[in-house]
Amino acid sequence: MALIERKGRALKPAQLSVLVIDDQPFYCNLLNEILRAMGVSRVEIAENGRAACEVLQSFIPNIIICDWVMPEMDGLEFTKKIRHSSNNVLRQVPIIMITSNNLRSQIIEARNAGVDTFVLKPISNKSVWDRLKEVVETPRDFIVVDNYIGPCRRARKQSQDFYGPYRRHDDPMELSVGIAAEARAKNQMNDIAKKLRQLVVMLKAGKKEAISELSNATHEVMSIAKDVDDHQLAKICWSLNTYVDKCSAANILRIDVVAAHIQSMEVLINTPLAQVQMRDILVKELHGVVMKSLRAA
Repeated sequence: MALIERKGRALKPAQLSVLVIDDQPFYCNLLNEILRAMGVSRVEIAENGRAACEVLQSFIPNIIICDWVMPEMDGLEFTKKIRHSSNNVLRQVPIIMITSNNLRSQIIEARNAGVDTFVLKPISNKSVWDRLKEVVETPRDFIVVDNYIGPCRRARKQSQDFYGPYRRHDDPMELSVGIAAEARAKNQMNDIAKKLRQLVVMLKAGKKEAISELSNATHEVMSIAKDVDDHQLAKICWSLNTYVDKCSAANILRIDVVAAHIQSMEVLINTPLAQVQMRDILVKELHGVVMKSLRAA
């Protein structure tokens, strides 16, 4: 294991350069204004992870502030790419993740990708300042091992507010409200998945009216998945809706492919977000099934 010491220093915004990555212009403008008002010397903007990678070819910032849910390349994919960069300076740049949720499983997933810390939406001047201060003045040492590259994930007491094995000062790790929200979302999606299974039975019986109900139910799951930042589940919902729209119109809809989507949705609903590799494999395999089906048609 390689442990690289990250030395803290006093936060002086005028000496900082920051890359902001968000697909929503509102948040890009808001963060730009907040950082400029603090006196940050240089702020660059990118609309998603892929665009950010292009910016980083000619500009290495002191800090990256990155949204989680984005098209093209989301925040986790981007973080993993940076942490595996061959440029030793770039891969150690602190990454602050922006998220609208505080679910324990999501925080674990983001930390396992190599994120340093988090800013919860709605964004405020104080939350941004606190996170900048954290990564500049008390940075975590950097770890390089076979299965992980990123800031040390071990708990470290930073104030009297510390509690729990993973807790960091003023981050959303173990808030009971987050755990309760995660459980509610899981129950809601499982209930809808049961309805989807019933709709498959109706389709097998030749009841075409089930198609529109199936589409509506899938959109419900996708909406909840987006609310909890479950991008893999959202992708499968999108895949099912796209497949149904294309194939039902041409009368080539295969019930087994629809059923495979729903089975995959149920597995993801009940698989912790922290099990990233397993979830990614499931999404990839389902995509292969869909592509094979469409080519055969």
